[in-house]
Amino acid sequence: WQSSPAEEELLSETIAAFEEAYPNITVDYESIPTDYITVMTGQFSAGDPPDLFYVQAEFSDAWMEDGLLEPLGPYIEGNDFDTEPFYDQLLSVFQLEGETYGLPKDAGPLALFYNTDMLEAAGVEPPTNWDELRSAAEALTADGVAGLCVGPELPRVGAFIYQAGGGIYNEDATELTITSPESVAGIDLYLELHEAGVLQTPAELGAGWCGEAFGNQSAAMTMEGTWLFPPLENDFPDTPFDVVELPQGEQQGNLSFTNAYGIGVDSENKEAAWVLLQYLVGPEGMEKWTSLGLALPAREDVPAPPDREAHVAGLGYGTAYAFGRNFPDIQTAFNNELTRVLDEGGTGQEIADAAAAAE
Repeated sequence: WQSSPAEEELLSETIAAFEEAYPNITVDYESIPTDYITVMTGQFSAGDPPDLFYVQAEFSDAWMEDGLLEPLGPYIEGNDFDTEPFYDQLLSVFQLEGETYGLPKDAGPLALFYNTDMLEAAGVEPPTNWDELRSAAEALTADGVAGLCVGPELPRVGAFIYQAGGGIYNEDATELTITSPESVAGIDLYLELHEAGVLQTPAELGAGWCGEAFGNQSAAMTMEGTWLFPPLENDFPDTPFDVVELPQGEQQGNLSFTNAYGIGVDSENKEAAWVLLQYLVGPEGMEKWTSLGLALPAREDVPAPPDREAHVAGLGYGTAYAFGRNFPDIQTAFNNELTRVLDEGGTGQEIADAAAAAE
Protein backbone atom coordinates (compact mmCIF):
# COMPACT_ATOMS: atom_id res chain seq x y z
CA TRP A 1 0.00 0.00 0.00
CA GLN A 2 1.02 3.62 0.16
CA SER A 3 0.94 5.08 3.66
CA SER A 4 2.05 8.43 2.29
CA PRO A 5 3.52 9.94 -0.89
CA ALA A 6 6.87 9.85 0.91
CA GLU A 7 6.66 6.05 1.19
CA GLU A 8 5.98 5.64 -2.52
CA GLU A 9 8.88 7.92 -3.39
CA LEU A 10 11.26 6.13 -1.03
CA LEU A 11 10.25 2.66 -2.20
CA SER A 12 10.61 3.73 -5.83
CA GLU A 13 14.19 4.77 -5.10
CA THR A 14 14.91 1.38 -3.56
CA ILE A 15 13.37 -0.47 -6.51
CA ALA A 16 15.47 1.64 -8.88
CA ALA A 17 18.57 0.47 -7.02
CA PHE A 18 17.41 -3.13 -7.43
CA GLU A 19 16.86 -2.73 -11.16
CA GLU A 20 20.35 -1.31 -11.50
CA ALA A 21 21.77 -4.33 -9.66
CA TYR A 22 19.53 -6.81 -11.54
CA PRO A 23 19.05 -5.35 -15.04
CA ASN A 24 17.35 -8.52 -16.33
CA ILE A 25 14.34 -8.02 -14.04
CA THR A 26 11.88 -5.17 -14.56
CA VAL A 27 9.64 -4.21 -11.66
CA ASP A 28 6.17 -2.84 -12.37
CA TYR A 29 5.39 -1.05 -9.10
CA GLU A 30 1.76 -0.25 -8.36
CA SER A 31 0.56 1.15 -5.04
CA ILE A 32 -2.86 0.63 -3.47
CA PRO A 33 -3.35 3.87 -1.50
CA THR A 34 -6.67 2.91 0.13
CA ASP A 35 -8.62 -0.26 1.05
CA TYR A 36 -5.48 -2.40 0.67
CA ILE A 37 -6.92 -5.50 2.34
CA THR A 38 -10.15 -5.28 0.32
CA VAL A 39 -8.28 -4.94 -2.96
CA MET A 40 -5.88 -7.75 -2.11
CA THR A 41 -8.72 -10.02 -1.02
CA GLY A 42 -10.33 -9.53 -4.40
CA GLN A 43 -7.10 -10.35 -6.20
CA PHE A 44 -6.58 -13.48 -4.09
CA SER A 45 -10.14 -14.58 -4.85
CA ALA A 46 -9.55 -14.09 -8.57
CA GLY A 47 -6.34 -16.13 -8.39
CA ASP A 48 -4.38 -13.15 -9.62
CA PRO A 49 -2.32 -11.63 -6.80
CA PRO A 50 0.77 -9.52 -7.53
CA ASP A 51 4.10 -11.30 -7.79
CA LEU A 52 5.33 -9.62 -4.61
CA PHE A 53 3.34 -7.62 -2.08
CA TYR A 54 3.13 -6.32 1.47
CA VAL A 55 1.82 -8.74 4.08
CA GLN A 56 0.26 -6.67 6.84
CA ALA A 57 1.12 -8.14 10.24
CA GLU A 58 -2.45 -7.97 11.57
CA PHE A 59 -3.71 -10.11 8.66
CA SER A 60 -0.74 -12.44 8.36
CA ASP A 61 -2.33 -15.30 10.33
CA ALA A 62 -5.44 -15.33 8.17
CA TRP A 63 -3.46 -15.22 4.93
CA MET A 64 -1.14 -18.00 6.11
CA GLU A 65 -3.93 -20.21 7.43
CA ASP A 66 -6.00 -19.74 4.28
CA GLY A 67 -3.13 -20.89 2.07
CA LEU A 68 -2.81 -17.62 0.16
CA LEU A 69 0.93 -17.21 0.65
CA GLU A 70 3.72 -19.17 -1.01
CA PRO A 71 5.87 -21.07 1.52
CA LEU A 72 9.31 -19.48 1.42
CA GLY A 73 11.22 -22.34 3.01
CA PRO A 74 12.29 -23.89 -0.32
CA TYR A 75 13.54 -20.52 -1.60
CA ILE A 76 15.36 -19.75 1.64
CA GLU A 77 17.03 -23.16 1.78
CA GLY A 78 17.67 -23.44 -1.96
CA ASN A 79 19.45 -20.11 -2.06
CA ASP A 80 21.20 -20.36 1.33
CA PHE A 81 19.44 -17.18 2.42
CA ASP A 82 20.31 -16.50 6.06
CA THR A 83 17.30 -15.53 8.21
CA GLU A 84 19.31 -15.46 11.45
CA PRO A 85 19.87 -11.65 11.41
CA PHE A 86 16.11 -10.89 11.53
CA TYR A 87 14.71 -9.88 14.91
CA ASP A 88 12.94 -12.98 16.21
CA GLN A 89 9.82 -11.14 17.40
CA LEU A 90 9.32 -9.73 13.90
CA LEU A 91 10.12 -12.84 11.86
CA SER A 92 7.86 -15.05 13.99
CA VAL A 93 4.83 -12.97 12.98
CA PHE A 94 5.09 -14.48 9.49
CA GLN A 95 5.74 -18.08 10.49
CA LEU A 96 3.21 -20.85 10.99
CA GLU A 97 3.82 -24.45 12.01
CA GLY A 98 7.52 -24.27 11.20
CA GLU A 99 7.12 -22.62 7.78
CA THR A 100 7.98 -19.05 6.83
CA TYR A 101 5.52 -17.17 4.62
CA GLY A 102 6.97 -13.68 4.67
CA LEU A 103 10.18 -11.86 5.55
CA PRO A 104 9.92 -8.60 7.49
CA LYS A 105 10.77 -5.56 5.45
CA ASP A 106 11.34 -3.15 8.34
CA ALA A 107 10.29 -2.24 11.89
CA GLY A 108 8.43 0.70 13.40
CA PRO A 109 8.38 1.03 17.19
CA LEU A 110 6.94 4.18 18.76
CA ALA A 111 8.79 7.03 20.45
CA LEU A 112 7.83 10.41 21.91
CA PHE A 113 8.32 13.39 19.59
CA TYR A 114 8.35 16.76 21.35
CA ASN A 115 8.54 20.38 20.24
CA THR A 116 11.82 21.66 21.67
CA ASP A 117 10.79 25.32 21.65
CA MET A 118 7.50 24.65 23.42
CA LEU A 119 9.11 22.56 26.14
CA GLU A 120 11.82 25.14 26.69
CA ALA A 121 9.27 27.97 26.91
CA ALA A 122 7.24 26.00 29.46
CA GLY A 123 10.32 25.06 31.47
CA VAL A 124 9.57 21.38 30.96
CA GLU A 125 11.99 18.50 30.52
CA PRO A 126 11.14 15.61 28.18
CA PRO A 127 9.07 13.18 30.30
CA THR A 128 10.51 9.79 31.24
CA ASN A 129 7.58 8.34 33.23
CA TRP A 130 3.82 8.69 33.54
CA ASP A 131 3.92 11.30 36.31
CA GLU A 132 6.23 13.48 34.26
CA LEU A 133 4.06 12.91 31.18
CA ARG A 134 0.99 14.18 33.04
CA SER A 135 2.85 17.23 34.34
CA ALA A 136 4.39 18.04 30.98
CA ALA A 137 1.10 17.66 29.11
CA GLU A 138 -0.60 19.97 31.61
CA ALA A 139 2.13 22.62 31.35
CA LEU A 140 2.16 22.51 27.56
CA THR A 141 -1.62 22.73 27.06
CA ALA A 142 -2.34 26.41 26.44
CA ASP A 143 -3.36 28.88 23.76
CA GLY A 144 -5.02 26.29 21.54
CA VAL A 145 -2.11 23.86 21.76
CA ALA A 146 -2.62 20.36 23.17
CA GLY A 147 0.13 19.04 25.37
CA LEU A 148 -0.17 15.59 23.81
CA CYS A 149 -1.81 14.15 20.71
CA VAL A 150 -2.50 10.40 20.65
CA GLY A 151 -4.85 8.80 18.16
CA PRO A 152 -7.96 7.07 19.58
CA GLU A 153 -6.93 3.59 18.48
CA LEU A 154 -5.43 0.43 19.86
CA PRO A 155 -2.15 0.82 17.90
CA ARG A 156 -1.39 3.82 20.15
CA VAL A 157 -3.30 3.14 23.38
CA GLY A 158 -1.75 -0.32 23.33
CA ALA A 159 1.59 1.21 24.30
CA PHE A 160 -0.01 2.48 27.54
CA ILE A 161 -1.39 -1.02 28.13
CA TYR A 162 2.07 -2.58 28.05
CA GLN A 163 3.58 0.26 30.10
CA ALA A 164 0.99 -0.49 32.78
CA GLY A 165 2.26 -4.06 33.00
CA GLY A 166 -0.63 -5.47 31.02
CA GLY A 167 -0.94 -6.79 27.52
CA ILE A 168 -3.32 -7.25 24.65
CA TYR A 169 -2.51 -10.97 24.67
CA ASN A 170 -0.17 -13.05 26.78
CA GLU A 171 3.42 -13.60 25.65
CA ASP A 172 2.71 -16.43 23.19
CA ALA A 173 -0.52 -14.80 21.94
CA THR A 174 -2.70 -17.71 23.04
CA GLU A 175 -4.82 -15.85 25.61
CA LEU A 176 -6.46 -12.44 25.41
CA THR A 177 -5.40 -10.36 28.43
CA ILE A 178 -6.76 -6.96 27.49
CA THR A 179 -9.35 -7.12 30.28
CA SER A 180 -6.77 -7.62 33.05
CA PRO A 181 -6.56 -4.88 35.73
CA GLU A 182 -3.12 -3.88 34.47
CA SER A 183 -4.31 -3.57 30.88
CA VAL A 184 -7.36 -1.55 31.91
CA ALA A 185 -5.09 0.78 33.90
CA GLY A 186 -3.28 1.63 30.67
CA ILE A 187 -6.54 2.45 28.90
CA ASP A 188 -7.67 4.51 31.88
CA LEU A 189 -4.51 6.63 31.66
CA TYR A 190 -5.48 7.62 28.13
CA LEU A 191 -9.02 8.48 29.26
CA GLU A 192 -7.73 10.40 32.27
CA LEU A 193 -5.43 12.58 30.16
CA HIS A 194 -8.20 13.18 27.64
CA GLU A 195 -10.72 14.04 30.36
CA ALA A 196 -8.23 16.58 31.73
CA GLY A 197 -8.00 18.16 28.28
CA VAL A 198 -4.25 17.73 28.02
CA LEU A 199 -4.47 14.87 25.49
CA GLN A 200 -6.45 15.45 22.33
CA THR A 201 -7.18 13.39 19.26
CA PRO A 202 -6.20 14.45 15.73
CA ALA A 203 -9.83 15.24 14.87
CA GLU A 204 -10.11 17.52 17.89
CA LEU A 205 -7.05 19.37 16.62
CA GLY A 206 -8.33 19.63 13.06
CA ALA A 207 -5.72 17.19 11.72
CA GLY A 208 -5.82 13.94 9.84
CA TRP A 209 -3.34 12.28 12.19
CA CYS A 210 -1.16 13.20 15.12
CA GLY A 211 1.90 13.64 12.94
CA GLU A 212 0.13 16.46 11.13
CA ALA A 213 -1.04 18.01 14.41
CA PHE A 214 2.52 17.90 15.73
CA GLY A 215 3.95 19.25 12.49
CA ASN A 216 1.60 22.23 12.38
CA GLN A 217 2.37 22.83 16.06
CA SER A 218 -1.14 22.35 17.41
CA ALA A 219 0.30 19.60 19.65
CA ALA A 220 3.48 19.82 21.68
CA MET A 221 4.10 16.07 21.93
CA THR A 222 3.00 12.93 20.13
CA MET A 223 3.71 9.18 20.06
CA GLU A 224 4.66 8.06 16.56
CA GLY A 225 7.13 5.89 14.70
CA THR A 226 9.99 6.73 12.39
CA TRP A 227 7.48 7.34 9.61
CA LEU A 228 7.02 10.83 11.07
CA PHE A 229 10.56 11.93 10.18
CA PRO A 230 10.05 12.39 6.40
CA PRO A 231 6.86 14.48 6.79
CA LEU A 232 8.56 16.68 9.40
CA GLU A 233 11.54 17.20 7.12
CA ASN A 234 9.52 17.70 3.94
CA ASP A 235 6.21 19.25 5.01
CA PHE A 236 6.98 20.92 8.34
CA PRO A 237 10.64 22.00 8.14
CA ASP A 238 10.09 24.88 10.58
CA THR A 239 8.87 22.67 13.45
CA PRO A 240 11.70 22.23 15.97
CA PHE A 241 11.67 18.75 17.48
CA ASP A 242 13.55 16.01 19.21
CA VAL A 243 12.70 12.44 20.16
CA VAL A 244 12.96 10.36 23.36
CA GLU A 245 11.77 6.91 24.38
CA LEU A 246 8.16 6.55 25.46
CA PRO A 247 7.65 7.40 29.15
CA GLN A 248 7.38 4.27 31.25
CA GLY A 249 4.62 3.38 33.69
CA GLU A 250 4.98 0.31 35.84
CA GLN A 251 7.50 -0.81 33.24
CA GLN A 252 8.87 0.11 29.83
CA GLY A 253 6.42 -0.74 27.10
CA ASN A 254 6.13 -0.22 23.38
CA LEU A 255 4.60 -1.62 20.21
CA SER A 256 6.68 -2.67 17.22
CA PHE A 257 4.90 -2.47 13.90
CA THR A 258 6.13 -4.57 11.03
CA ASN A 259 5.10 -5.86 7.65
CA ALA A 260 6.62 -8.44 5.36
CA TYR A 261 7.09 -9.09 1.70
CA GLY A 262 5.26 -12.17 0.54
CA ILE A 263 4.65 -14.10 -2.68
CA GLY A 264 1.21 -15.46 -3.53
CA VAL A 265 0.51 -19.13 -4.12
CA ASP A 266 -1.03 -17.98 -7.41
CA SER A 267 1.60 -15.38 -8.28
CA GLU A 268 2.87 -15.74 -11.86
CA ASN A 269 6.56 -14.86 -11.58
CA LYS A 270 7.64 -16.52 -8.35
CA GLU A 271 11.32 -16.94 -9.17
CA ALA A 272 11.76 -13.30 -10.16
CA ALA A 273 9.65 -12.27 -7.18
CA TRP A 274 12.02 -14.15 -4.87
CA VAL A 275 15.02 -12.35 -6.38
CA LEU A 276 13.35 -9.03 -5.64
CA LEU A 277 12.23 -10.19 -2.18
CA GLN A 278 15.68 -11.36 -1.12
CA TYR A 279 17.15 -8.04 -2.29
CA LEU A 280 14.59 -5.90 -0.47
CA VAL A 281 14.97 -7.76 2.84
CA GLY A 282 18.67 -8.53 2.42
CA PRO A 283 21.42 -6.33 3.88
CA GLU A 284 21.89 -4.16 0.79
CA GLY A 285 18.24 -3.53 -0.02
CA MET A 286 17.14 -3.06 3.58
CA GLU A 287 19.96 -0.62 4.26
CA LYS A 288 18.98 1.34 1.15
CA TRP A 289 15.28 1.35 2.12
CA THR A 290 15.75 2.23 5.77
CA SER A 291 18.55 4.72 5.17
CA LEU A 292 15.93 6.91 3.54
CA GLY A 293 14.50 7.48 7.01
CA LEU A 294 11.00 6.05 6.99
CA ALA A 295 11.59 2.90 9.07
CA LEU A 296 14.09 0.89 11.09
CA PRO A 297 15.80 -2.23 9.77
CA ALA A 298 14.20 -5.56 10.66
CA ARG A 299 17.69 -7.06 10.67
CA GLU A 300 20.24 -6.73 13.45
CA ASP A 301 23.11 -6.55 10.96
CA VAL A 302 21.83 -3.41 9.21
CA PRO A 303 22.56 -0.07 10.90
CA ALA A 304 19.69 2.20 11.79
CA PRO A 305 19.53 5.68 10.22
CA PRO A 306 21.00 8.54 12.30
CA ASP A 307 18.95 10.12 15.10
CA ARG A 308 16.76 7.06 15.61
CA GLU A 309 18.19 6.02 18.99
CA ALA A 310 14.89 6.32 20.86
CA HIS A 311 13.11 4.12 18.34
CA VAL A 312 15.93 1.58 18.31
CA ALA A 313 15.69 1.35 22.10
CA GLY A 314 11.93 0.83 21.86
CA LEU A 315 12.43 -2.01 19.41
CA GLY A 316 14.44 -3.81 22.09
CA TYR A 317 11.46 -4.12 24.45
CA GLY A 318 8.52 -3.55 22.12
CA THR A 319 5.80 -6.11 21.48
CA ALA A 320 5.18 -7.02 17.84
CA TYR A 321 1.75 -5.71 16.89
CA ALA A 322 0.21 -8.94 15.55
CA PHE A 323 -1.96 -11.27 17.63
CA GLY A 324 -3.72 -13.88 15.54
CA ARG A 325 -6.51 -14.33 13.05
CA ASN A 326 -9.28 -12.64 15.05
CA PHE A 327 -7.23 -9.65 16.06
CA PRO A 328 -8.54 -7.24 13.37
CA ASP A 329 -12.07 -7.69 14.78
CA ILE A 330 -10.79 -7.11 18.33
CA GLN A 331 -8.99 -3.97 17.20
CA THR A 332 -12.09 -2.63 15.43
CA ALA A 333 -14.27 -3.26 18.49
CA PHE A 334 -11.73 -1.54 20.74
CA ASN A 335 -11.50 1.50 18.50
CA ASN A 336 -15.26 1.82 18.14
CA GLU A 337 -15.88 1.59 21.88
CA LEU A 338 -13.04 4.01 22.63
CA THR A 339 -14.58 6.53 20.24
CA ARG A 340 -17.95 6.10 21.95
CA VAL A 341 -16.45 6.56 25.42
CA LEU A 342 -14.60 9.70 24.36
CA ASP A 343 -17.89 11.13 23.07
CA GLU A 344 -20.30 9.91 25.73
CA GLY A 345 -18.18 8.97 28.74
CA GLY A 346 -17.29 5.59 30.12
CA THR A 347 -14.43 3.51 31.47
CA GLY A 348 -11.42 1.61 30.31
CA GLN A 349 -13.09 -1.59 31.49
CA GLU A 350 -15.99 -1.02 29.11
CA ILE A 351 -13.55 -0.57 26.22
CA ALA A 352 -11.59 -3.70 27.16
CA ASP A 353 -14.78 -5.74 27.55
CA ALA A 354 -16.04 -4.64 24.13
CA ALA A 355 -12.75 -5.70 22.56
CA ALA A 356 -12.82 -9.08 24.31
CA ALA A 357 -16.39 -9.70 23.15
CA ALA A 358 -15.20 -9.55 19.54
CA GLU A 359 -12.74 -12.43 19.94
